[in-house]
Amino acid sequence: MDPGMEARSEIKNLRQSKGQTVAEFAQKFKDIGDRTEMSDIDLRERFFTALLPEIRQHLITVNIAQGIAPTLKEAIKRAISVDVYLHDPTMTGRNSGYPPTHTAHTTPADPHAMDIDATHTSNGNTREAFLARMRGRCFGCGAQGHVKQNCPHRETTCRYCGRRGHLEAVCQDKFMGLGRDRGRRHSPISC
Repeated sequence: MDPGMEARSEIKNLRQSKGQTVAEFAQKFKDIGDRTEMSDIDLRERFFTALLPEIRQHLITVNIAQGIAPTLKEAIKRAISVDVYLHDPTMTGRNSGYPPTHTAHTTPADPHAMDIDATHTSNGNTREAFLARMRGRCFGCGAQGHVKQNCPHRETTCRYCGRRGHLEAVCQDKFMGLGRDRGRRHSPISC
């Protein structure tokens, strides 16, 4: 059997599994898709149908608002955004669909103490806890299976801090309870 035909058969049966992030699934899909000799448009359509129904349903809304993704790369980027949105409890107001990640235990601080330690913030989260939460995950989108350097969101601007290169769902400032827009450049006000 020729490798292209074998890859086409493999991709035809490939489906995102429950508990698998879109980023993880997309990486596997691209690895197989590169061997299929299928057009980008055909791969884009196949990718959409292979996603979990919940992701597909939300992507329909995105596609109505923005138009159909013109490329597989854009379709993957949109699907990852939907996945992060659906599984980040801070964005949806509900529990994540993924198993919880354990953070370092911290003891409550004395409310009357004057602790001027920049690694601890008002919400009690620390940089170390953030790093523990992100262990094995991309610092750009929170998915497993790639690093920030290869993240499809590396050009995205965070809606929380205003810095480029990560989603709000993985914003360290937000995790630590720091103020919004710390990364935006403010121009001086002239009178």
